[in-house]
Amino acid sequence: MTSIPMTYREHFKRELNLSSFLARHLAKELETPYLNLLKKIKTTAPQSELSRKRRLANLKNVFKIKFETKVKEKNILLVDDILTTGSTAKEAASLLKMKGAANVYVAALARAGHYENS
Repeated sequence: MTSIPMTYREHFKRELNLSSFLARHLAKELETPYLNLLKKIKTTAPQSELSRKRRLANLKNVFKIKFETKVKEKNILLVDDILTTGSTAKEAASLLKMKGAANVYVAALARAGHYENS
């Protein structure tokens, strides 16, 4: 199990990486290891302020794998706090798959989006 990372600057600003917090507690409850596998290597604009197209571009090459040997042939649960368009999770999951993960599953605490009344 791993989580969506933040840069040091983002973490300092927010004081808490909610994705990591959730993943660590979930791992404990499920009695499975939490591994801090991903690193965010550049600061990005807040996803909530961008269009769908710009969200995708905003996240290109923003993550790197810390421990490639712990990814190969593993099933990984990737935890995020809020899933809006899925751009962040998709970019992180794609990198994990590219580095050899057997499967990547995504779990999020909340789903954000625009819903119209029917």
